[in-house]
Amino acid sequence: MHRLLLRRVGVPRGREVIMTKSERKAVEELRKAVQEVNRDYPLPRCAHGKALQDHSGAKLEPTCGCRLPAPVPIEEFGADHWSTFGYIETRIVDHDGVPAFHHLRCLAARHPLFQHRGGDAGRYPTKLKGGRTLYDHDDWDCLDDLVAAGLLENKGTGANPVYCLTPRGEEIAGKLRAHKGRGGKWDEFVPPTVAK
Repeated sequence: MHRLLLRRVGVPRGREVIMTKSERKAVEELRKAVQEVNRDYPLPRCAHGKALQDHSGAKLEPTCGCRLPAPVPIEEFGADHWSTFGYIETRIVDHDGVPAFHHLRCLAARHPLFQHRGGDAGRYPTKLKGGRTLYDHDDWDCLDDLVAAGLLENKGTGANPVYCLTPRGEEIAGKLRAHKGRGGKWDEFVPPTVAK
């Protein structure tokens, strides 16, 4: 029954569909619920207004051809990626892998679920290796890049992330701690797999 109702929610108004009164009421309630979710938890969208990600965090491929940006490779990680990795490693150890949203740079247009009173981080681009900067990229994108690099795994959901270290992440976290313990800077860290 629910699948049938869900299919009918997408039927444009004005198109004739034969439904009972209780089905019409259920469809209308479902439409309202979908509108409320979209209003309260907006999705990242492309210039054409198409969603690029669903509420679970899964990437979508809209028909207009727009895509979310490709992850930054580990070879290009700079100060922001490594400081975010150090931060989330601490959250994994001390807080079961749950990040504190207000501690992370957030671009409201890219990650509307994680925006906080600290304001939009649009004026703080991500610093990459070699002093390059990446605009429209925040700490949540850095976390996505760390997941793509195989250092972290998100055991939670797109809306409620819970991170854990992978075996490779544990190794690199240890090297990063040793680097920082010797007085090294975030942007000077070179992980063992990238070292020349």
